[in-house]
Amino acid sequence: MIKLKKGTRVELSTKGHRGFFYPSEVKKPLLYDVSAIEVSWVGGGNTKRAALIPENSLFVSGKPSKNITIWVDKKTPDVK
Repeated sequence: MIKLKKGTRVELSTKGHRGFFYPSEVKKPLLYDVSAIEVSWVGGGNTKRAALIPENSLFVSGKPSKNITIWVDKKTPDVK
């Protein structure tokens, strides 16, 4: 688990080569504190890590039951 604080800017995912997910250039702030589920994906290289969070933690009309993949900088101070 990764603890992320409200307001932390995370990168959304984009589908790339062979259907794999990679970090996009789109960043959004979290709407509330969230415990993200870390996944072991390599698309972020040495600087970013992938995690799953509830859709409603980024979008007001998102569903709490639907997880989306985000990328967070490994050096973000909010990552614990």
